Amino acid sequence: MKKLIGVVLVLGLCGGAGWYIYKNHISAEGRTCSKLTELCGDKSKDSSESCEENLEQYKKMVGEASFDKAVECVDEAQSCMGAAGCMVGGGMGGLGQFLQGMVKGLQPELDRAGEALKKQGDKLRDKVIEEVKKGVDKLD
Repeated sequence: MKKLIGVVLVLGLCGGAGWYIYKNHISAEGRTCSKLTELCGDKSKDSSESCEENLEQYKKMVGEASFDKAVECVDEAQSCMGAAGCMVGGGMGGLGQFLQGMVKGLQPELDRAGEALKKQGDKLRDKVIEEVKKGVDKLD
């Protein structure tokens, strides 16, 4: 009985250590490519290497947070289409970051354009007021 408990304990520790290594030390790109291969096919070595390279580029484009969400989603996916949706959804997070950056970059230009339009509007308003006053003066 003691041997059985010892074997179960050792197996439990090995399983726990394996799970810890899998979750914390094997690259997210590698895990994600394995899951995509499992769900979508194409088990060639070239495909696996290019998948990991593509995911590294994807991670750089969408950012760490969006990438992590996409990886977690792919881990839970039950179908190839579900996994593809996870990757597209992660890309949308990157798109949001892109748009925020674009607005931030354009803000000074938008501010200048707004000031120019305000000046033109002020001039137009002043001209309209002047013309209305002339019209009122003619009525008197």
